[in-house]
Amino acid sequence: MLTRSTTKVIRSFNEEVTDLRFTNKLKVVCDWIDCWVMAIVGGRGVAKSSEIQAERTLRVAEDMPGAPLAIICDTYVNLQTNIMPAVKMGWKRKEYYEGIHYVQNERPPEEWLRKCSIIVDDFRHTVFFENGSILFFGSLDRPSLLAGKSVCHLFSDEAKFQEDKKVDRAFPILRGDSTRYGYSTYFLGMTITTDMPNVAEGEYDWIFRFAKKMNTERIALILNSFDMLNKFRVKYYNEINSRNRESELIKLQKQIDKWEYYVHKARHEQTFFVNVGSLANIQILTIKYFKRLVETLGIEELKKSVLGIRPILKRNLRFYTNLTEKHFYTDGYNYDGYYDKFKYDETPVNDSRGLKYIKSNEKLEGGFDTGNMKSLVIAQPDEQYYRLLKFLYTIPPQSYRELGMAFVEYFRYHEVKELDLWYDRAANNGESMGEDPVGKLKDAIEKDQHGNRTGWVVNLKSRKQANIPMNVEYEFMLALLAENTKGLPLLRMDSNNCKQIKSSMEKAPAKVSYIKGKKVVSKDKRSERLPSERLPMESTNPSDAVKYLLCRSEWLAIANPKKQRAVMGITTR
Repeated sequence: MLTRSTTKVIRSFNEEVTDLRFTNKLKVVCDWIDCWVMAIVGGRGVAKSSEIQAERTLRVAEDMPGAPLAIICDTYVNLQTNIMPAVKMGWKRKEYYEGIHYVQNERPPEEWLRKCSIIVDDFRHTVFFENGSILFFGSLDRPSLLAGKSVCHLFSDEAKFQEDKKVDRAFPILRGDSTRYGYSTYFLGMTITTDMPNVAEGEYDWIFRFAKKMNTERIALILNSFDMLNKFRVKYYNEINSRNRESELIKLQKQIDKWEYYVHKARHEQTFFVNVGSLANIQILTIKYFKRLVETLGIEELKKSVLGIRPILKRNLRFYTNLTEKHFYTDGYNYDGYYDKFKYDETPVNDSRGLKYIKSNEKLEGGFDTGNMKSLVIAQPDEQYYRLLKFLYTIPPQSYRELGMAFVEYFRYHEVKELDLWYDRAANNGESMGEDPVGKLKDAIEKDQHGNRTGWVVNLKSRKQANIPMNVEYEFMLALLAENTKGLPLLRMDSNNCKQIKSSMEKAPAKVSYIKGKKVVSKDKRSERLPSERLPMESTNPSDAVKYLLCRSEWLAIANPKKQRAVMGITTR
């Protein structure tokens, strides 16, 4: 079977004729169908970015030379640091090299520029191909990058992180020049890839709208037509190898031309949607990979991320009942002159200057949870809002020293080096002997590993605070997240820099019990017994750091004055 995804080329044993590459079944199907809109939900390890997106971007650019194209993602930082490096790796495997076949973030040679169908003055955030096609970069948290653009094809990766409404506002840039590119199968089409989304965890499943648009009979026609085309191509290459008469080659070439036309017609304005699990790539990933996933992933995550089973929205009670998308913001990166300093192919320096809403001339506030996973959330008040800006954590073998170093490194440019820290009362244990957990973190922030002062001062705010029962946290968070209690701030969390907190709060289940006939709601914390590597995204540990930060005495008193008086004397958790 010969396909375009299929590195060595053979013409008998030594002569080269056509590409043969290692590939998986999903990639072969995508290469054969290759229609107007491709929407693919793929499990872990099926190479959605490095193969599917990489191949489609090149095909579209080749089929519409000089055309403007665009690729979008949830955030520009994600596009820079995750998506495009994978796509470029795929280009390299297909022998498309930077500086030879394309340039990025710079003005191309004049010969290339003359082939472009539009006038381009700003080459930042672009890839320019040698045939004049240009790929613009956009993100849903930075809509100005694509403002006023008109493109012929739109690419989207990691669609599950892209909000429906924002995506819908990006689609109108698909306009293009029909008089010049209307012949192309790809004109005004889209290529969309993602992992399986879970709406219950705040992800978006708009990609499934394309499932209803797929004409299965037409897709079958495309496959059958391409199968015939492929057979004639194989015969043609066999004839070349056997060195038969030229007349036979001419006949076969006519058949190839005919079936290429049929395939093109069959693909016209068709949508292909597929949901495929990781097992489609088992020959490359190997069985060991899947055994490791079975050992480390929970059954629900295994079904979703590996087997491609769409999660069912659970109706069981969540602990953070009033938590909604309005409590998170996606525009937390500082694009106003900070990230623009970096070239497209550079990884931005990871420090607090990249945070849009941080106030460098004001002190920071933090919540700390100790345990197997050590969690530290950093926040600041912002007028009526209270913003969670950054989440830091360590898992074994790292501990307090590494967490303190990570904090000092990330906030090294913060001007006011003062941190007010709230934490679990148990972190005070061993204070008299200097062995208290919070004291170790304080020391790790205020002094480096050599004992030198860092300039930071940590104020411990929970030295005399009692335990905060989970039912008290539950009622307080109900009031805080409902945003109808005067005197409480409006909580807003950075969904990109605090993604572990987002996942933890969205997944935290509630347990309901009755004590003396009274209903008591507590947090089910069994997830904290998971293997260490799974704790950041799957356990309730990050949400506990938020608990200690927010459940401070003055806010508890505003939410429920009677409960506040009781809390100060309660010691059971």
